[in-house]
Amino acid sequence: MFTRAKLFYNRHGMNEDLFRRYLQHTEDNEAEILSSDKVACLSCGSLSPAREVKEWDDEQGKVKACCPLCGLPTIVGDSSGLPFDSDSLAKARSALLHSGGDKRYLDQMRHYCDRFVSGEVEHTAESEKIFLRYCHHLAKEGDHNAYLDLGDFYMSGGVSIPADLDEAAKWYTDPRLAYETSALLNLAIIYRLGTAKQKPSQKKVLEVLMRAMMLGSHKARMMLCDLYDEGEGVKADPFLSTRVLSSLYDLAYHSYLIQGYDADLDLGEISSRLFAHYHQGFGTPVDEEGAFGLALVASYCLQANPDQYNDGLKQQVNAYIDEMAARYGYKASEMVFDVDTFDDTMLMMPTAFLLRLDNLQFDEDGHTLSFDLLSPTPILMLDFASLSSQALSGSHSFVFENVASIEGDSQASVSFTSFRLEGDNLRFFRLVDNGEQEVFRIVLFPKEANK
Repeated sequence: MFTRAKLFYNRHGMNEDLFRRYLQHTEDNEAEILSSDKVACLSCGSLSPAREVKEWDDEQGKVKACCPLCGLPTIVGDSSGLPFDSDSLAKARSALLHSGGDKRYLDQMRHYCDRFVSGEVEHTAESEKIFLRYCHHLAKEGDHNAYLDLGDFYMSGGVSIPADLDEAAKWYTDPRLAYETSALLNLAIIYRLGTAKQKPSQKKVLEVLMRAMMLGSHKARMMLCDLYDEGEGVKADPFLSTRVLSSLYDLAYHSYLIQGYDADLDLGEISSRLFAHYHQGFGTPVDEEGAFGLALVASYCLQANPDQYNDGLKQQVNAYIDEMAARYGYKASEMVFDVDTFDDTMLMMPTAFLLRLDNLQFDEDGHTLSFDLLSPTPILMLDFASLSSQALSGSHSFVFENVASIEGDSQASVSFTSFRLEGDNLRFFRLVDNGEQEVFRIVLFPKEANK
């Protein structure tokens, strides 16, 4: 009569007792690995120097070494006393895989996939195979991120595996990702481009973008602007596109300066698109001053987060700044906190945002006005003439020269929500129930007002 142990031995070439010993030596094996010269993985079959072990899995004080290649805690060291020849290790690996043993390590697989996506694991042909194998294991278990990871991988392709938009669409359209905005946005790109098996579909593009917008995606609104710019699937309306981009700019301005880069509400991309509209008079009258300010805002973002933007966008923005600098004689230099910098900064700041002028001191004989500009959140300081920009948090001192007079109820501290330069008047307004109310005015001598 055959026993189960004998059947196990006959099937995999290794008896059950020896296989259990291999499994035991993958548990709580920190000291053993540290005293070994080489380690072998029962999951991926790799043989590595013990010094390459960097990841450890700690379960309630029991530390298990993780494979340097595949990341699973299924390695044994050559100091274990176990047979370490290639034939024995191959049989132990076969036994583990056929018993489904590696599937017990779903948490470790998820950890490996997260590290692969973040770039902590080097992308090689071998690591891609491991990543995809783990993603498929996890997907079978209903792991939401595994579906997204698979879609993202096939969307762009890897080192040895090319992009496959049909395969990407298969994962993105799974019901588990029905409410995942990033999957919907990539689907919009796929439907707009078309695939080897599917023709472009403007109807599907609109459907997924509208769904993403209903889920709160700002990026979907930007992509919808592209359709209105080009008249794809909708009646061309660049004026609507400009209005939408302007509203997104107002949201992104404060979000970026407070929270940093946000792929869904990207100030760099939004300001880049808007500057092209203002420069070309597309959906708005030509406004080179506004276009130049937007280009400087975009340049600030591109420099702060260079890895988030493609080279084409950087070249477009920088070429325009260089062109305008040559036309008006602007040169890169230190920022000067004067009337021009104040006006440039206010020009690019969204309205209805509370600011304050504090410590106002007006020298009537010297015709100078000094004050501190206070902001409850960071703002982006811009000086067109010096091609400079910097984020301001808290307060900064300004000095205006050639000031003729100041007017207002309070001449010590002024709170305002909007600002306009009109001729030789710098007018400050605050929102009230029936609209705007002027609260302060700085009157400049005419030569100072003409920039």
